[in-house]
Amino acid sequence: LGNFITLKDAISKYSSSVLKIVYLSNHYRSPLDFSQKSVQEAMRVKERVIVFLKQLNNRVKRIPSQYRNAKRDAFSYDDVRKLYDKFIEFMDDDFNMPGGFSVIFDVMRLANSNLDNKEPFFYEIKTFVYFMLSLFSLEDILSEISEGITVFYTIDEHFIEEEISRRAELRKEHRFKEADDIRTKLGEKGIILEDQPDGKTIWYRK
Repeated sequence: LGNFITLKDAISKYSSSVLKIVYLSNHYRSPLDFSQKSVQEAMRVKERVIVFLKQLNNRVKRIPSQYRNAKRDAFSYDDVRKLYDKFIEFMDDDFNMPGGFSVIFDVMRLANSNLDNKEPFFYEIKTFVYFMLSLFSLEDILSEISEGITVFYTIDEHFIEEEISRRAELRKEHRFKEADDIRTKLGEKGIILEDQPDGKTIWYRK
């Protein structure tokens, strides 16, 4: 019927990192939803991680030392420690891989919310991401990052869309000051919001 793919064909067609991300998106006790849609989503996730790592490399050239064995006391920033604790909780919860992998996106949001921070902060962010990738056997992604390419650290588009959605919810709840704070903070990062007559909000960079 053409509605299945063998493991041999999948390995020959897709990179190991993409296949691992597909597997990480499903709990090991649940049936694996392996489809073209799930593979495409895994490819987008991989690209998003690579772009983020390139941006981090532009901020911090140093490769984290002994990141494979990173412990909680390796992180001095409270927000990073909280995410480390969250990650460990997921891993202790019957190896909840989808939950653990989602922490990578929490780290991205944390970095995007603190672009004015100094190098030590981003070094800890980098160490944490390297640690998670090593635990998930995704270190091959690191080899795909070209040090010769500079990608300027810009706020992540997914983060912007999430903030716009959060602002819309706050406005519905008449929490206008908090909604205005989101507009102001995005504006400080060079992101301009424009509310349209149809109720939608568009954004662009300065």
